[in-house]
Amino acid sequence: MTDFAVSRTTRSWDVVGVLLSTVCLIHCLAVPVGLALIPALAGTLSEQEWLHRLVVVLAFMVVAIALVTGIRAHRRYGPLLPASVGLALLTLSLIVGEEHWAEQLVTSVGALMTASAHLWNRALLKRALAAR
Repeated sequence: MTDFAVSRTTRSWDVVGVLLSTVCLIHCLAVPVGLALIPALAGTLSEQEWLHRLVVVLAFMVVAIALVTGIRAHRRYGPLLPASVGLALLTLSLIVGEEHWAEQLVTSVGALMTASAHLWNRALLKRALAAR
């Protein structure tokens, strides 16, 4: 695969990763506000465990694809640390469950960590391709 193809593919997956993390964070912060403003939504918004599992599975897939292709191109392993911590926190939030007060905090920090890993990966890729 050419440098351009690797760059474009990896950057696309990093954008998907940042968007997924952002949507996760917005969902995590907006649902409690929505429930407070409109209590009738409590039955529909709060029981979305399947959605949380789906997002965590998607996050693992997107991180794996983006970081593997990025590391092959820029040869730096730094983004693995925030990605691993972020994915671990997202998984922990599933274990903790929605009923626990810390779930939103753990999920939010996990989403921010995975987004930062994607941004770091993207910056390293851009720098590596500029140096070639």
